[in-house]
Amino acid sequence: MKLSIRTKLLGAFGVTLALMVILGIVTLYQMEQMNDRARHLSDNIVPATRTASDMRRIVNRHRSLAAVRIADPRPEQLTRTNVERRELETDMDALLQKYETFIVTDIERDLYNRIRENWTAYVGEIGKGVFGAEDLQAALISFNGLKPLFDQLHQDTTALEQENNRQALEATGIVQEAYHNARATITGLLIGALVISAVIGIALSSVIARNIGRLIDATNAVAQGDLSRVVEAPSGDEIGALAVAYNEMVASLRTSRAAEAEARDAEAKLRQAEIESRRVLEATVAEYLAFTQRIADGDLSRRLEVRQNGALGQLGEGLNAMVASLHAMTLQIQQANAAIASAAAEILAATTQQAASATEQSAAITQTSTTIEEVKAIALQTARQAAQVAQDSQTALQMARQGAKAVEETVNGMGQIRARVESIAQTILSLAEQTQAISAITTTVAELADQSNLLALNAAIEAARAGEQGKSFAVVAQHVRDLAERSKAATVQVREILSDIQRATNAAVMVTEEGTKGVEQGVTLATRAGQVIHQMSGEVESGAQANVQMAAAAQQQTAGMDQIAQAMTSIQQATTQALASTRQAERAAQDLHTLAQSLQKTIAKYRL
Repeated sequence: MKLSIRTKLLGAFGVTLALMVILGIVTLYQMEQMNDRARHLSDNIVPATRTASDMRRIVNRHRSLAAVRIADPRPEQLTRTNVERRELETDMDALLQKYETFIVTDIERDLYNRIRENWTAYVGEIGKGVFGAEDLQAALISFNGLKPLFDQLHQDTTALEQENNRQALEATGIVQEAYHNARATITGLLIGALVISAVIGIALSSVIARNIGRLIDATNAVAQGDLSRVVEAPSGDEIGALAVAYNEMVASLRTSRAAEAEARDAEAKLRQAEIESRRVLEATVAEYLAFTQRIADGDLSRRLEVRQNGALGQLGEGLNAMVASLHAMTLQIQQANAAIASAAAEILAATTQQAASATEQSAAITQTSTTIEEVKAIALQTARQAAQVAQDSQTALQMARQGAKAVEETVNGMGQIRARVESIAQTILSLAEQTQAISAITTTVAELADQSNLLALNAAIEAARAGEQGKSFAVVAQHVRDLAERSKAATVQVREILSDIQRATNAAVMVTEEGTKGVEQGVTLATRAGQVIHQMSGEVESGAQANVQMAAAAQQQTAGMDQIAQAMTSIQQATTQALASTRQAERAAQDLHTLAQSLQKTIAKYRL
């Protein structure tokens, strides 16, 4: 089959993938079956078993409540028993209705129907004969008579629970069997898939390795120099294409080896011709080299005798033309150099004189700038002092204004203080009047305490006369007497406190009167101070205006000096630049003169 390696690998992968898909589908199917059985077990059998157990528990508890009714006939116990009994009956009805959805087998259906019928009969009979009976003996007889029906209910609920347990065990066994079957099926399919994948992989790798081995052997033979080996291409995949390319490469190498032998013969002939050409070239180059050496030594009167054709002949003619050009150029340079030397001497003398004049001018400008800087410093100091005086005047004016404002605020504050002091005096007088009223109240309380004490004493006397019957009354009288004593003592303390308050009030009244007088004097003094400060403000403001004018004049003078200093600085910079330019021109003239002399020496060695 002419299939590529990629197609073979993809085919092997596709077979493996198909086996994995089949294995996954079977696994999912088995898991779905186990899930259905487990869901049936958890959603049907387990709740049904729990419901049957609850029904059996309710039947037993209902029977116990009937026994409690007979054993404890108290009304409150009967009420609690009836409440719990009704709850149990309601729960039982709900469980019966719930269990009907879980019925699967006919056995369950028969047991369910019997339990429902017997429960209805049992509840009706025991409700009338036990819970509704007034006579305990009749209730006991009814209780014993319903025992067979109770036993039947207990037996049926137990049988129903056992049936559910049996179904649970059976479902569990089915689930386990399905699990074992699924595990065996999945294991078998997995082993089969692994075996098939291994067989395909081994076969495919063997074919690829065999073909690659043939190529490796042939490649090693070529590496050792054997170009007669040919590789057969049994397959149509990439290895077969590689074998064909290998065979073409070996054929190309054989052709290249034959062409290489022919090239070596041609190379020997070319090498002989190259030796002869090199000998002629070396002789010609030696002649040209000797000619150029004479030219380098300054002999421009010699010329080459050209005997070669081609590039060497053109090179000889070019050298002769170059020497003729150098001869004419050297003659022109000698004439120009003489003129340049004369001009350079004249330029050097002029620039030297100009540099001396520029130096003197720069010194004069520097001295003038120094004088201007001193005058500028004096003017700047004057301006600063004038500005400081103006600023101090403004500060003094501001402080005077603030002082006048503070005096006005002080006068207003004094007025507020006088009003508050008068209000405090009125409050203290009211407090004194209230303390007098409290004193009258304490006097009344003291009188009431004396009367209570007297009444308590009389009560104690009467209680002593009454003997044993008056002991409790004597205790009350003693408490009243103690209360009266404490009230009297408290009244004395209140009087002392009121006396202290009255003394403090009188002192406060005197202090407030003195404070009022002091506030009035403060208002008078503050008013006088305000007038004086207003006068000072006017004088300070006049002085501040004069100082501001002086500071402005000083600033203008400083600005004028700055302009003069800037102008002198510009002049000095221009002079400095001119001096620098003159120095550069002087150095250039010197360099030109030196260059002219050097050029004269250089040209002197050429012989025309």
